[in-house]
Amino acid sequence: MVFLEIGNTRYEWGNSSINRSSINDLGNELIRIGMNQDSFKLILEYTPLKAMFFDLGNTLIKTTFTGSNITNITIFPETQEIISSLKNRGIKLGIISNGSRTLLSEWLDDQNSELSQLFRKFDVVIMSDDDVGGVRKPHKEIFEHAISQLDANLDPLSTAFISDNIDINHFKVYNLLFVQNLREISSFVQ
Repeated sequence: MVFLEIGNTRYEWGNSSINRSSINDLGNELIRIGMNQDSFKLILEYTPLKAMFFDLGNTLIKTTFTGSNITNITIFPETQEIISSLKNRGIKLGIISNGSRTLLSEWLDDQNSELSQLFRKFDVVIMSDDDVGGVRKPHKEIFEHAISQLDANLDPLSTAFISDNIDINHFKVYNLLFVQNLREISSFVQ
């Protein structure tokens, strides 16, 4: 399970949903990102966070497919709160998805739709099939491309990535193997 703590609120991704809860021990400015899986626990603390990237499907939105066609897109209720809280802190936002912009285009055509309004809040949206020639997560090239599109001078160590599942491979390649280069690990248990 992946979690994101902003101020005194924790958001946990699991089972195709986001669960929101209050916490009392986190400073108002600190952002904490973590993963829990069985006996593995990792918490990354960011005070100098400059940018955050999100996966799209089952992280910000829930998608329903029939074959290769999207039949329904639902924005998780907590998504707007998360994005607003991060933007209010001056953090640049991006989406990195293994999906296709073509599949989402008909949903984004309506400029007044809730989905279109959500997408406008992001500084960059990278879809693997259309923007990076099919390079998919967890290959580090898609993350490097996203960072360069957002800000060529952005230090990868001041960025973070949130996905709905605990695919540790994403975290191993992201930030150029940032698991080995963490500035701060507040908890690591095996």
